[in-house]
Amino acid sequence: MVLDSSIGSETLDHSDVIYHYTTLEGLIGIVQSRSIRLSHIRALNDPREDVAGRRLVDGLLDGLGYLPGSKEAKALALMKQAYASIASDIVFFGASYSSQRDSLAQWLEYGGRGTGVCIGFRRNALTSHDGDHELVQIAYTQTEFLTAVQKIYSDFHSKLMKYDESELSTKYTENVDSISDRQEEMFADCFGFTRDILKQAGSFKDSSWQHENETRQIAFTYSFGKGENSTLKIPESLEKACSGKVQYRASQNTIIPYISAEFQPDVYDGDDEDVIALGEIYRAIESVTIGHKCNANIEIVSAMLNASKFRSFIVKKSACEFV
Repeated sequence: MVLDSSIGSETLDHSDVIYHYTTLEGLIGIVQSRSIRLSHIRALNDPREDVAGRRLVDGLLDGLGYLPGSKEAKALALMKQAYASIASDIVFFGASYSSQRDSLAQWLEYGGRGTGVCIGFRRNALTSHDGDHELVQIAYTQTEFLTAVQKIYSDFHSKLMKYDESELSTKYTENVDSISDRQEEMFADCFGFTRDILKQAGSFKDSSWQHENETRQIAFTYSFGKGENSTLKIPESLEKACSGKVQYRASQNTIIPYISAEFQPDVYDGDDEDVIALGEIYRAIESVTIGHKCNANIEIVSAMLNASKFRSFIVKKSACEFV
């Protein structure tokens, strides 16, 4: 049995969907809060990955070199100063998605061996216009990862070439009261470089996980766990891209910090009076596939989604019977 909640003559687009396997409790939390939890990067299934990614970034930056005293060398030195100064104050949070719907391996690893659900999300619902959370593709080889890091470095290094050598010789500082507007802009570029390159560091996994073909939704926060002891100052141009409040949940005898990424409502421009009466609808969820060993009723799952103003989704039973 399949329940289809498409509105009017609207058809569902399955071409740009990624999947998150979770428990029934996870499904209820996502639907009723209209958000998904992004957990501290070191609370994901391979806690070594962020450390390994940062180590590779460190190695790449240490291996770069230009003619001593050149403009290029001064730009590199400034970028490395910024990285060394603020890298420990930028912490990433993430949620994992698979490209595979109704996958045996995913059910076994993350779907409670068929007792949970597989939620299909539309990609565009998992990114933010403010840049506070976005999707990145996981890299499983050092070559793939370092190619992406090198591109980020090259883009920002080229951006710094618009400043003259005397400006590039300025020591990196976050004390914006003591520098010119142009220097403040230059330092904001260096801050952005550090943030983006660390975001890439959070998207590296060992090749043993390659079968997952993972996409990760990533958000970041500043000065996590440091409170008033942090001296980090965020460039004004980047403040709006700082993610929301860190919260905490218990899981398997530990405490996991997380950030909630809320789904944004969609504008409905049709003429269905029942939908118009809702005021707003949500299309973030494209489908819910109920695991083969899960006893959740299709009609009840659909009713729960409708009650939280989700529309344009399909609810169906898994065809994977090997769990």
